[in-house]
Amino acid sequence: MASFNILALSLYLLSLHILSKTRLCLSLTTSDIHDLLPQYGLPRGLLPDNVESFTLPSSDGSFEVKLKTTCYVHFDDVVYYDKVIKGKMSYGSVHDVSGIQAKKLFVWLPVTGIEVSKADDGMVSFFVGPISEELPAKQFEDVPVCKRKVGQKLPHIAMQSPMRDVILVSLTSLAVPTSSGCNSRKFDPMKFFNNLRRFPVLVAGSSRPNLLMNCLLTLNIEALQLNLYL
Repeated sequence: MASFNILALSLYLLSLHILSKTRLCLSLTTSDIHDLLPQYGLPRGLLPDNVESFTLPSSDGSFEVKLKTTCYVHFDDVVYYDKVIKGKMSYGSVHDVSGIQAKKLFVWLPVTGIEVSKADDGMVSFFVGPISEELPAKQFEDVPVCKRKVGQKLPHIAMQSPMRDVILVSLTSLAVPTSSGCNSRKFDPMKFFNNLRRFPVLVAGSSRPNLLMNCLLTLNIEALQLNLYL
């Protein structure tokens, strides 16, 4: 009788161990994890289509997602996903996120949190660096396709920089490109961004830089590499 109880206890503990492992790390198809997100009140298209494995939220909400490769996705902004994405999840929100970055102007900023609006207005708030913005949830209904590269790189300016894809600009003395040239005045980030998008990028190998490049070269650039996706 005692040996039977020991055997039963051993089998029970073994089953708990197996279930625990299964819960902690699930290697599922891409559709499985995206179908799981709505159960936590989140749009299914927040993650790209190359998910390899993931861990379900633990008691404190911590989770981890592993992708097959790093990738870029184009929503309103270009978004970069690292191979490992971590954070803490509660119903309708994700915070303490690492492994996701969004490109604002021409600077990569970390996405630190995502919240679905409690007002039931179909909006999702994204916390990117020091700013936040709302986007329609319908943008994230479909699972986005992962791309290894998005956009076109401009040639390097000056010498190599140890900080890839980052350009640091003195915000006190920027020139704002306009159709008539570069006007030196107080920096307006949104106007600067909108004007940049109006002009085509410099064609690699061109012997004559266009207005955009001329304006960019007048900026007080403190970093040494420029990598724009316009």
